[in-house]
Amino acid sequence: MRKVKYKRWIPKTYRNEDDTVSENPKSYKAVAETNTGCFESDFLSEGLFHQWAGAYEEFDNGAGNYTVALVEIFDGTIVEVLPKNLKFISEIQPRKWSSLKTGDKIIFTTIPDNTKNITLGKEYEVKDTGGNYYRNGKYYKYYMFIDDKGNHVSVDEDDPKYQAHII
Repeated sequence: MRKVKYKRWIPKTYRNEDDTVSENPKSYKAVAETNTGCFESDFLSEGLFHQWAGAYEEFDNGAGNYTVALVEIFDGTIVEVLPKNLKFISEIQPRKWSSLKTGDKIIFTTIPDNTKNITLGKEYEVKDTGGNYYRNGKYYKYYMFIDDKGNHVSVDEDDPKYQAHII
């Protein structure tokens, strides 16, 4: 998988007479908000590219086919992105925890429910490849990084609750 940036669609919104904002005008006097009903002007949203796919739109005289990219955003949702609105950032190598070195970057894709101060989809830098510890007759290796609040966090390489893409 590759990390990408893409231009997100901003739905058209209207300001109604009662000063409320909605995606559908409530009255004929509603005024369209500026910078809506268009794509973002720059590549601001991030995700992971999965593959190219075919999409279509129905018209009176048949269907129109076009290509889209399937991009996973970091809450696990898949969005369709037009190729002209997609920019590849980096290659994500399928690497194992054991190949991590100090300074490598990781993006967590799975964390335990009770985990605080770790954001899915955010890059974290490995601060220390830690060392080994002995548990249940086996040696394990752990890795340290700094969480969102500046705390040192260690992750066991064999803990299935923590999964990450290593960049």
